[in-house]
Parts: sequence; structure tokens; C-alpha cells
Amino acid sequence: MLIAALFVLVILLCIFMLRRNKNRASSKTDLITAPSVNQKEVENKSTKSQKKDIVKRIPEYRKNLLFITDDDPKNFVPPTQFVTTVTISLNPEAKDGFDFDFYKSEPSEPSLIFTALPVCSECSSIEDVPKLPYFPTYFGMSAEQRFIYLNWLRDITSPVDIGYVFVYYYGLERRLLYGDFESAFNEILLLRKYHYNHSFETYSNSALIHACLRRKKWDYFHKLLEDDEFLVFNNLSLLILYSQQLDILPEMLLKLATKIPGTNRRYIKNHPDLYLQAITSELTNKFEKESYPFSSRYDIKKIPTIGMPVFANISLPPEIRTPQLPDFLRYEPFINEFMEFFKIVHERTKLLVKENRKKNKNFSSNTNRLPLTSTVDIASKEKQKKH
Repeated sequence: MLIAALFVLVILLCIFMLRRNKNRASSKTDLITAPSVNQKEVENKSTKSQKKDIVKRIPEYRKNLLFITDDDPKNFVPPTQFVTTVTISLNPEAKDGFDFDFYKSEPSEPSLIFTALPVCSECSSIEDVPKLPYFPTYFGMSAEQRFIYLNWLRDITSPVDIGYVFVYYYGLERRLLYGDFESAFNEILLLRKYHYNHSFETYSNSALIHACLRRKKWDYFHKLLEDDEFLVFNNLSLLILYSQQLDILPEMLLKLATKIPGTNRRYIKNHPDLYLQAITSELTNKFEKESYPFSSRYDIKKIPTIGMPVFANISLPPEIRTPQLPDFLRYEPFINEFMEFFKIVHERTKLLVKENRKKNKNFSSNTNRLPLTSTVDIASKEKQKKH
């Protein structure tokens, strides 16, 4: 009897201990899990409310230029990648016994705003938030960086790290090519006015000109040419002149001289006015007009091509972003012709400098600017020497 009683007691004790442990586990679960779920819901509601409030404050016309989606961010394809999916299934009726489906996901727009991604304003200062990397994306931003970006979009003239400017600019390039050209054009000009960066200046200069040409926006194209900031002379400028059958003007030749190898740049730097005058003089002597008729002198088909980065948005098709374009500055006949031209211009400038130094002795020592010898005088002296 005693043994039986002890056996029953042990069983009851085991049952008690099992129930006690179960209650403890249940209590522990209630204490840890339930509050954390509630906290997460509160944070999500706060984040969504905060994000909606920021987006509402962005000017309506600017929101129309943005790319915004409610899609799942998990489907994001980095701008530098293509995602290919191949599905193979057994099909006795197929010629080889198999069927397969091929899917290709295009790269995502780097400026694409995913509404599902978190936004957080809780940082001590903007300076504490890390800067964006090269070729940034909205998807790749931290929650704090997204807050800075969305808040900056309310007023894009306010100072901000250039990485945020590029994220917005990527989308504007796409609008230039496929969307609201006028609004994107004006918005890029506004960005250029308030955010100076060499890379941004170079890319936006190229993108605006190429977009004008691709979409045949000639009035906007001429508007750009009236702005001194767009007078950077390079291979793109030569291609535009060639396609429009236009001559190279003296001011353009002054800039081209710095691109031609072997050109003596001494007077370009120290006496640009006299160098420009010598260019005009040589043009008159060589072509009997003050411009260089280069478009009729070369066969574009013989000029070597090179892939040129025209747009910064790396999600654009390669043939649009980095098209193969003729490169005059790698074409030997072109280089040789202008090397010879600028060699003569250099010697003409040397004469102008000497003459102006002699004339300068007759002026007061307070004279700040050298008088320019006229092109007509130089041309007449050249003719007298020949006779």
C-alpha cells in the first residue's frame, strides 16, 4: 500500500510540474510576443502616417515627375542587372519533349519610390546620416536617408548632398526621353542653378542636348545654346554642328584649341582676346569668312566610333545611355588639320602680342587692358608681305 501511495504521489507531482512549466511558458510568451507585435504595429502606423505627410507637401507638379509604386520592394531589380527566369516542363507533345517559358525583368528605375519601404526622421542631425554612394537608388537608402530625400523634394533649391540630387535627376532623364519633356527640362535647369557638381554639370549638359535632338525640340535646343554654361566645346558639339551642316565659329575654335594635342596653349591662357583675334584673321585668310566650314570636309562614315556616356541613369537601355558615336577627336585627319591651323594661329598671336607691347609703351602705366590690333590691319600686312 505504501509503495502504491508513493507511486500515485510521484505521478501527481509530475503533472503539477508539467502544468507549472506550461503556465510559465505561456506567461513568458504573453510578456514577450504580444507587446512586440503591438509595438511593431504602432511603429508601422507612425511611419506610414509620417511618409504620407511628407509626400503631401511635395508640389503637385513635382509629384507628377516622380516615379512612385505600391509594389513589393522584393521585386526590385538593381539598375545594373537583368533578371532572367526560365521554366522547363515535360510535354510529350512538344518536338523535343519539353516546353520552356522565358522571362526577362528589366532593371528598375533607380529613383523609383517604394511606398512600402520605411521612412524615419529620428536622427539627431542630418550630419549624422551617412552620405549616399555613387549611383544611389531610393531602394538602397536607409530609412533616415529616405526621410531626408522626401523632405528635400518639397524644395529642391535647398542645400543637400549631391547624391540625393542625382536620385531625383535619374527620373528626370527618363521623363526627358519618354515623358513630360518641358517640365523635366525646366526642373533640371533649376537643379543646375542651385547644386553645383562637376559630374552633375557634365551629365546634365549632355542629357539636355541629346534629349533635345532625340525628341526634335529645336526651340529648347537653341535656348541651351544661348546660355554660356552650355558652350563647353567637345565631340558632342562637333557632331551637332556636323549634323546641322554648320560651321565652327571663332569662339568655338578657341575652346577646340584646348582639345587638340600638340597645341601651344600659352597665349590661350595669357592673351585669349588676341588669340581669338588671330583665329578670326586666319579664318578670313584661309576661307574668306569668319568661320570654319568643317562639315563638308569629312566623311562621317570614316570616323571611328566610341561608346559615349550621354545619360547618367544606368537603368536606361545601353544603346540610349552610351550610344556608339563618331569621335572627331580620335580621327587623325581631323586632328592633323587643326594642329596645323592652330600652329599658324599661335604665330599670328605672337605677332599681335609684340605689336601691342610696342603700342602699350605710348599709354599710361595705369592702362589695364591692351588695345587690340584689328583683323583688317593684320590681314593687309600679310598680303603686303606676300607681294
